[in-house]
Amino acid sequence: MRLTAEDITNADEIDYYSLNKRNGFDARSREESVRRYRTHKITRKIICWILGILVGVVLAIGTLLSGIYMGPLNKSVVFRSLHDSDYYANTLEYFYESSYDLTLPSGLPVDVLADAVTLEQVQKDVNGYIESCFDGSQYYFDTSSLKDSVRKASVKYMKEKYPTQVNVDNSKMIDAFVREVSTQYESTISVTVFVYIGSFHNMLQNIVPVVALFAVMILVAVCFLVAKLHTYFHRGLRYAAYGTLSAMIMTGVVPAILLIIKPYLKLGISPDFFNKFVMIYIHNSLWVLIYSSMVLLVISIFLILIINILRTRLIMGFGRTRTKAEVIVNR
Repeated sequence: MRLTAEDITNADEIDYYSLNKRNGFDARSREESVRRYRTHKITRKIICWILGILVGVVLAIGTLLSGIYMGPLNKSVVFRSLHDSDYYANTLEYFYESSYDLTLPSGLPVDVLADAVTLEQVQKDVNGYIESCFDGSQYYFDTSSLKDSVRKASVKYMKEKYPTQVNVDNSKMIDAFVREVSTQYESTISVTVFVYIGSFHNMLQNIVPVVALFAVMILVAVCFLVAKLHTYFHRGLRYAAYGTLSAMIMTGVVPAILLIIKPYLKLGISPDFFNKFVMIYIHNSLWVLIYSSMVLLVISIFLILIINILRTRLIMGFGRTRTKAEVIVNR
C-alpha cells in the first residue's frame, strides 16, 4: 500500500492507537490518550504560530531598519536624487534669483552678480556639505572667489556711474552687500534636511548590523524549535515560511501603495527646486524599501521549496519501504 500525504500527516495519531492496542489498554485509556494527544497537538500549533508571528515581527523590524538605512539614509540615494532632479543647476538659479533682491537697497544693478558663482562651484559645495553632514563634521565654505567677483564688479560700476562720489561710505556699502551675497549663497547650500539625514544615518550605523544579526538568529532558532516540536521537519519549517511572508507583506505593501498613488507629488515644499528633489528622493527611497522586502520574498520561496522537497522525499520514501507508519496503516 502506498502512503498519501494525509496518512503521513496523521502518522503520530495512528501511533497512539497502535501503542494502546499493543499494550492492551482499554477503551477509556485509549480515549484519554487520544485526548491528550489532541491537546498536545493544539498546544504545539499555538506555540508554533506564536513563534511564526515572532519571526514575522522581528524580520519586519530588521528589514524596515535595513531598508531605511540603505534607502532614505543612504548617501548614494541622496546623490542620485540630486542628479535626477537637476538639483545643482536649480540651486544656482535660485541663488541668483534670491540675490537679485539684495541689489535693490544698495542701488547696484544685477549685473554685478554675473558669473559670480559657477555650476562647478555649486556642485562642489553641495557635495562637500552633504559629505560633512554624513561625517558629522563642519563644512567651511570658500567664498573668496565669490566675494572678489562681486566686489570688483560693484567697485567698477560705482566708478563708472559715480566717478566723483567714490568714498568711504560707498566702500562700506559695497562690503556689506558682498557679505550679504556670501551669506545668501551659504544659506542656499546649507539645507537643514541634509543634517537630519546624516544624523539619523550615523545613529543607525551601529544599530542596523545588530538588529539584522538578531533577526537571523531568531529565524534560525525558530526553525530549530519548530522542527523539534514536529515529527517531520518540513511541517515545522512552514511556520518560518509564514513568518517571512508576513514580514515581506508588512514591509512591502505600504511602499508599494505609496508608489502607486504617489501622494508625495502634492507636498508643495518651497522653494520649487527643493520640492522637486524631495519628490524624487522619496520615490527612490521607496524603491529601495521594495527591494528590501523582495529579499524576504526570495527567502520565503526558498523555504517553501525546501518544504516541498522534504515532503516529496518523505512520501516517496514511505512508498518504497515498509516503515512503522505503513505497517500501522495496513493494519
